[in-house]
Amino acid sequence: RFRQLATDDPEARVLVIRPSAVYGPGNPPDTNIYRLIDAIYNRRFVMVGPGQALKSTSYLENLLDATLFLMDRMEQGLQTYIYVDEPVLTTETLVTRIYEFLGKKAPSWHIPLSVAGPVAKLSDVAADLTGIDFPITAARIEKFNRSTNFDASKIRREGFEQPVSNEEALRRTVEWHLRHEYDNPLPVDT
Repeated sequence: RFRQLATDDPEARVLVIRPSAVYGPGNPPDTNIYRLIDAIYNRRFVMVGPGQALKSTSYLENLLDATLFLMDRMEQGLQTYIYVDEPVLTTETLVTRIYEFLGKKAPSWHIPLSVAGPVAKLSDVAADLTGIDFPITAARIEKFNRSTNFDASKIRREGFEQPVSNEEALRRTVEWHLRHEYDNPLPVDT
């Protein structure tokens, strides 16, 4: 539809920005980073797999800055950009940072996929029979261990630099969770 709009009207300026998993303070509870922080905080998280999958994320403040940056440079026609924060982190790095910002020690062990896979398949069968949504499913394990490493080099080539580092973005998000979701008034030490 956007392509058609840009084709039909030679004066049209259409900007499409495709971010990766967006997160930040005030994130809705059904988003990936929110659920990960919540699971780690409530001791319901276990690292399944080696943790080497690359996970592209987009901190909301950085995404908003990228949007304003691109709007200032809009040209006629359709322009499409992918936005992700850099550097892209491994799941292990992402999880370890969240543990640190929560003031918790990350476990040094992981459950191998060769063990978790069969358990997840049994969980899937039990879920089908009972209608219960179990926390471990084959689909969740597969998604957690699949890389989502998107290329945002186009916006970087145009000169955009994210204002908030991944480290600071995660720290701010975890701190918000501690203060607003868990009534923990203590600031997070970095």
